[in-house]
Amino acid sequence: MIIAQVSDIHANPSGGEIARFSRAVDWLCQTKPDLVVLSGDLVDEGWNEGYRLIGTIAAKLPCEVVCMPGNADDKRQVALLSAGNGWQKHGAGFNIAKTVGEALIVCLDTCVDTHAHGDLTPHLAWLRSTLDGDLEGTPLIFTHHHLFPCGIDRLDDAICLGIDRLKLLMRETARRPLAFCSGHVHQTMTSCVEGIQAYICGSICHANPLLWSEVQNTPSIDPPMLMMYRLQDQNLVSAAIAV
Repeated sequence: MIIAQVSDIHANPSGGEIARFSRAVDWLCQTKPDLVVLSGDLVDEGWNEGYRLIGTIAAKLPCEVVCMPGNADDKRQVALLSAGNGWQKHGAGFNIAKTVGEALIVCLDTCVDTHAHGDLTPHLAWLRSTLDGDLEGTPLIFTHHHLFPCGIDRLDDAICLGIDRLKLLMRETARRPLAFCSGHVHQTMTSCVEGIQAYICGSICHANPLLWSEVQNTPSIDPPMLMMYRLQDQNLVSAAIAV
């Protein structure tokens, strides 16, 4: 099966982000994945009309679509998008788990109200029960906030907290995920968390410069980016796509 991840649209009434998202959806309509995950920061500045536009454009996709919130989002608006697509959050957080094909898609809430950083600590008990539960499929965990330092200081100041406890859970659970898939950084990156592959999906909005040194300030000219994952017989292959 093929899963697409689209992240960080940051739609606002004065920018071209909706048009960039529409280009990505047009490409996905040709590619025909089995599932599209919108992994947060869909809209900026409380622009509720943006959620409606994103929902209208995403409705063109010939597959299931799940939406999860980022730190810039109104969770109530994102919940309406997900519920309209048949995905329901579980418990107090915005946590979702559903079997799609051979995958167990786990959307883990990392958002902290009124803060840019994330924290998965309040949701680890739910994650443990989900991984150890009866839902079938190979787990893939999606978060908005990144789970490993990306090397860009101002973004690592807004990283997800609770990673040490997540690593402990990964050592204890009987069913480890094949990958962690996040966004938030506006750059495509890969690393590992407790020996598990971890990805950061590039953004639909304009990318952040790769600020890996104090003197480096190269401009970013990246087009809209997304991630594609091919899962077959418990093997995962990933591809970063520029649209």
